[in-house]
Amino acid sequence: MANDQNISEENVSDQTTSDQAEELLLDRFDFREVDRSLQELFPQEKRSMEEILRELMHGDLKPTGELVLGLIKEQMGYELTSHRKIWVELLVLILISAIFTNFSEAFQNRQISEVSFYILYLLMITICLQGFLITLDGAEERLGDLTEFMKVLAPSYCMAIAFSTGAASSLAFYNLVLLIIYVVNLVIVNLLLPMVHLFLMMKIMNYLTEEEYLTQFTELCRKLIGWILKILVGAVAGINIIQGMLTPAMDSLNRTILGRGVEVIPGIGNVLGGMTDVALASAVVIKNGIGMTGLIFCGVFCISPVVKMAALTLLYKLLAAVVEPVSHQRIVGCVSSISEGYELLLKIMTSTGLLFMLTLAVLSATTS
Repeated sequence: MANDQNISEENVSDQTTSDQAEELLLDRFDFREVDRSLQELFPQEKRSMEEILRELMHGDLKPTGELVLGLIKEQMGYELTSHRKIWVELLVLILISAIFTNFSEAFQNRQISEVSFYILYLLMITICLQGFLITLDGAEERLGDLTEFMKVLAPSYCMAIAFSTGAASSLAFYNLVLLIIYVVNLVIVNLLLPMVHLFLMMKIMNYLTEEEYLTQFTELCRKLIGWILKILVGAVAGINIIQGMLTPAMDSLNRTILGRGVEVIPGIGNVLGGMTDVALASAVVIKNGIGMTGLIFCGVFCISPVVKMAALTLLYKLLAAVVEPVSHQRIVGCVSSISEGYELLLKIMTSTGLLFMLTLAVLSATTS
């Protein structure tokens, strides 16, 4: 009984020491920039970064889960409502076009049928592009929000890595995050998103005439976008793997040498060694908590547009399949082209989110 009581008291003492070390380390972090960024992006929520981090560190996932679900529902409701009117107008135009197509033989003058088709086609293009541009602007805004959040999160996360692992891993991560932010702004926002817009315009114009003149050009745009995204994801994954094998090992060696040097100090070496181990363990907990928070908010920024674009891709493809038996093939091709445009946006958003989430996940795993 006495031994069990002593063991229990030692466990309580160790837990108290660990909690105190976590509090002391946590007080050294400045999350004001992160809180300001979250307040601008989600003005309805009053939760701070430190509150969310403490909940995750103590394993209380319910409040954070409710927060994430609320943010996703709010964004999804707003974005899908903005497309409801566009779907109704588009469906009415397609039905009118189907009527003109099936009764076109009743016009003795073929020019009347052609003029009617072009009028309806141009109206449909206007409506489709209106909805697509809303989604395109939303995707660009979400990418901007994601990069701004990573800019303010990176310093705190680097500081946690420096405490728990070492300066080499911290510096490597910070450089990689800056590189990804630069690539997202330069390649994805300024190159790939305009390429998707160009692809859709050319694809729609290709169906304006009976003969297709721009098929190869649109196929080239599609392949270029896919190749660039695969290269970016592969390059970031490779850099993460290489850094994960090298920099944590270098920091571990330096930390081991420092720990052994402290332990050989006569009298207080063991005490200092134990305190160092507790401090490092607490720093790892804080680091993983910050990394998990970053993963959660990266998911929040990406999941809403990803689900929306996936839904729009399927809806437009379903609409094209439904009206194909009764409508003109060029009308069907136009609707199918809109679906392909949303599919490309879906790939861009998924790949961009994967760049940041893969970096945070690999770094959390390799520096623990």
